[in-house]
Amino acid sequence: ITLLHCDTLIPSDKRLYIAGQYCRQLKGETNLAFILLNRYLDIIDAMEGGDQSICHPSDFSKAANLPLEKSLPVSHYLPHEKDREEVKDWVLSLCMESTIKRTLPDPKRAVGTLYEGVYYNKSDDTKPLCIITGYPIHEIHRIV
Repeated sequence: ITLLHCDTLIPSDKRLYIAGQYCRQLKGETNLAFILLNRYLDIIDAMEGGDQSICHPSDFSKAANLPLEKSLPVSHYLPHEKDREEVKDWVLSLCMESTIKRTLPDPKRAVGTLYEGVYYNKSDDTKPLCIITGYPIHEIHRIV
């Protein structure tokens, strides 16, 4: 999830795809995978249509510190359309399920979950970051 903050190094479609696929493989993280891959689909639709305005980040409004749409990528991370269609089919299949939440949880409920990485804002937080995950280290988890 920390990968989502790497806007100067990695194009947004690649960040969202990799993070979404990672969450998709984790037990219990289907909602986050859905949110990230749905956003990925918005980006590739905007790339194909040449219109960045369709990438309105309403689903990420609570996570305003995520740099997702500074500019559209110039080429697709997934070069084959069939691979992008597979993602689209998976997201659409989840749209039919009533158990899927289509929004991020409240930031206060994100502490200690993968969602915490979505909300973390290094300029507003003085907690040190883990050198492996990039997540904030809470006082209770510090090793002295």
